[in-house]
Amino acid sequence: MRAGSALAEARRIPGLAGSATVEPDWAPVAKRIRDEATDDWNDKVAVDRFTGKGGIFVRGTATITGPGQVRVGDQEFVASRGLVVATGLMIGCAPGADYRARPRVTSIDPEIGAVGLTEQQARDAGLDVRVGHVPLSSTSRGFIHGPGNEGFIKVVVDHGRGVVVGATTAGPAGGEMIGALSVAVHAEVPIATLSSAIWAYPTFHRGIGQALASVA
Repeated sequence: MRAGSALAEARRIPGLAGSATVEPDWAPVAKRIRDEATDDWNDKVAVDRFTGKGGIFVRGTATITGPGQVRVGDQEFVASRGLVVATGLMIGCAPGADYRARPRVTSIDPEIGAVGLTEQQARDAGLDVRVGHVPLSSTSRGFIHGPGNEGFIKVVVDHGRGVVVGATTAGPAGGEMIGALSVAVHAEVPIATLSSAIWAYPTFHRGIGQALASVA
């Protein structure tokens, strides 16, 4: 249980929750972790223990090449008694995170989600920008939701490439709606493909289809 959750639960019980001031001395803790857990940041102890049990230890950048298979440099390894666990890349995947499609959510009322470029950022980047927008209240789920359905879905499109480069959602499920649009920005899904998608009914994210249809 997280510390915050534990405190919240404690406050529900009269007389249990209290307050205290602690001045921790982290130096002994840090020294113990350095000396005992990490052998002064040298992994020799851990490596010796691993290889002593029959494990094969190889340093380098690994690529998972198949079930139980991994390649490190020009060497291929196959697990005989267990799965190969490696820090590396699946074949065909780009390295690192794609920060073009970094989603963010602001937990206010209404909740706001966003991904990729804003309309202004896209214009400043010299893109041929088209924008689609739909008020959440005009969607089927917005109508069913009734009071408190204020919000919108906005998509920013690079008309030249025919892909969504950014989006903003606001409303009762603003943070949830941005999920599908994050995938669209990350994978550069063509607008034609997104427009032909069947969106679940009745959901707030179904409004994404309406926003795409309004792109102009």
